[in-house]
Amino acid sequence: MTAQEYMLYASSLFSLADDEGRIDAVFESLEAIGRALSENSEFITVLDAPNIERSERLAVLDEVFGTLDPYAVNFLKILCEKRSAGSFENCRVYYSKLRDRKNNIEHITVTTAFPLSDELRARLTEKLEAERGKHIVPAFKVDKSILGGLVIEGEGSRTDASVLSRLNAIKDRLLSGNKD
Repeated sequence: MTAQEYMLYASSLFSLADDEGRIDAVFESLEAIGRALSENSEFITVLDAPNIERSERLAVLDEVFGTLDPYAVNFLKILCEKRSAGSFENCRVYYSKLRDRKNNIEHITVTTAFPLSDELRARLTEKLEAERGKHIVPAFKVDKSILGGLVIEGEGSRTDASVLSRLNAIKDRLLSGNKD
């Protein structure tokens, strides 16, 4: 399945879930299915297997995922019928992005040289939410090579306020002969 196709499929599911007021319920079920598929990668092979009857494959989905949101399960069934269950993860990720956009959520990664306290994490998150006008969902990483400061990476943006980047900038200016 091409990127354009999985984006179309995920967008269609999102539109249906939005119309029915079930965006979050479908999202939670897609997440559960995604976890199950990632923990059992051979399951996707079975779902796409041409030598297993369509009815058997669909029955297995009902048995395994029957308690989840029916839109999410039926979505996987459609992929299974097209022998594209391997594209489920791409569809799930795109659905998640559509959900985040609708709910004004931005996922960011904050990299620091040393772990931040809970208080600093909360203050940084609040500041970013005020600056960006979005609900921020941060992931914090530690990378001692940046020496100090922080690097913030979000959807299409990168702010590098690390000591390492400042040292590299000084080095570049010295090497180029620029004394400003």
